[in-house]
Amino acid sequence: LGQAFFLGLTTLASAGFIGEIARRRRRQQRLRRTGERIPLPAAKTPAAAAELELRRAPQLLKVEDLKRALHALAPACANAGRDLPRIGVVRVGDHTVELLLTEDDDAAPAHPFIARGPRTWTAAHHDLTDPVQPDDLDDYPEPYPALVTIGGDHEAVILVNLEAAGILSIESADDEAVRATMRAIACELATSTLSDRAVVLVEPELCDLADACGSVLLDAADNHQAMARRLKSDIKRAADVLDGAGVKDALHARSERTAESTWNATVFLGTELRPESAPPWSAVAVVKAGPTDSEPRWRLEITGPGHGWLEPLGIELLPAHLSDDAFAHLLELV
Repeated sequence: LGQAFFLGLTTLASAGFIGEIARRRRRQQRLRRTGERIPLPAAKTPAAAAELELRRAPQLLKVEDLKRALHALAPACANAGRDLPRIGVVRVGDHTVELLLTEDDDAAPAHPFIARGPRTWTAAHHDLTDPVQPDDLDDYPEPYPALVTIGGDHEAVILVNLEAAGILSIESADDEAVRATMRAIACELATSTLSDRAVVLVEPELCDLADACGSVLLDAADNHQAMARRLKSDIKRAADVLDGAGVKDALHARSERTAESTWNATVFLGTELRPESAPPWSAVAVVKAGPTDSEPRWRLEITGPGHGWLEPLGIELLPAHLSDDAFAHLLELV
């Protein structure tokens, strides 16, 4: 599962993109005039071939089930009188989901997860697909609004919680490899239900993605300078709100259901970003290219074709990637 890629996207990212296409077509179908047909890619075109390729991706665990299970941690933890776990990485395998925490957590895990050590929770797929939701689920904000897949290994698809990273640097001696992974991350952030509560601001070079998606939560900066100013402003604004609410960070705010303006994380994605800081769990996250002096930060080091490391966690993986041509074909579909 983790090593299966479709146009360079993971199975979860592929399913998220197909889900977005389906939602758009249903909406177009409702709004069409009598006798009018909704636009579809012409047969045997690159766009049609791209859609067929993404539809080949298996769905051993639906994105919606994973999203609901992680959301349900909020009322489960509240009812158990414990803090939300500080999830840094989610591994989705063939039969289980593994949550890797960024700090030791000795409290009993929330159902249906079980502890496999102070920093690892696991649950079987079948335990995460219960159609019965907690009655008060909608009363709680989604605790992890900035999850995105970055690749996979021989056992699982690997998702990073961008808020836990604060700054995720994509680094490689091959500039095109960096851009390909940035495209894959941007495309998933724009279309996956896992990140549909996040506000995403992409660099001007990705304006075609923002224009094609037409979402109020996705926008392209006019220029790199404006993007840098917005980043600095958003970090300060979120810090002031959290400080005023008396909570230590955005995850704590969601757990306490306060500082509502910090519940939906803002993700900045740009190759030219050079942030002075973007603290973990600050309600602001950065995905950028190349090294930075900012600390702390996580690094996706692409060391060669189809190989990389997520540091400082020491996770070896095959990075997600999307070529310029494949990216253009996907834009035709939305």
